[in-house]
Amino acid sequence: RYTLPFASASIYDVHGVKASQVYADAGALWQNVLSDDRPALMLAFERSANKLEILETDYRILHPVKGERWVHVRALPLLEDDGITTGWHGFMYDVTEARLNEDSERRRQEEFRALVEGAPDAVVRYDRELRRVYVNPEWERINRIPATDVLGKAPSEISGVVAPFAPEYEAQLHKVLDTGKPELILLNWRDVNGEPVYFEMRAVPEFDKQGKVA
Repeated sequence: RYTLPFASASIYDVHGVKASQVYADAGALWQNVLSDDRPALMLAFERSANKLEILETDYRILHPVKGERWVHVRALPLLEDDGITTGWHGFMYDVTEARLNEDSERRRQEEFRALVEGAPDAVVRYDRELRRVYVNPEWERINRIPATDVLGKAPSEISGVVAPFAPEYEAQLHKVLDTGKPELILLNWRDVNGEPVYFEMRAVPEFDKQGKVA
């Protein structure tokens, strides 16, 4: 049996119930939780009580005014001298916008991969430290290097026939980061068989929500 001996007035903004409704019985709180999420939420409470660990989880509610919302709860179990959990001190937050942004970013990444996985051109993405965060299958085929060997590494951290050209390449990538403008990069070297290799690359900046190159 769960009760809320104390709840701040903002519980209505977050959860859609008034503090006076949950003092004696938290049932009104659970009624707003979507039925699909209710079992996992109750299990989280039970696990916290049994293992004496911090309760932290997300779940969805149906707010009477705002509609479907995501709520994040983080609570610390309170213990009696005999080690039995008697309740929790915790906080609830509306994290709907953050969850929607996560879903939007996930869809964006899925769309990106769907676009470039089968592309006839080599595609590579870098972070601001010039570490590779993605290479497509064509990049692996052309360079004859598996993605696992280069992800998380900058060009200058990869050995091989192209290593001598890494500083020049990185300098041009840094120019894109600094100016926020695309750059056409031309490089040439000889492969392991001594045959000339010519690369024409177009480096295009990606911007975050603040307009900074990411």
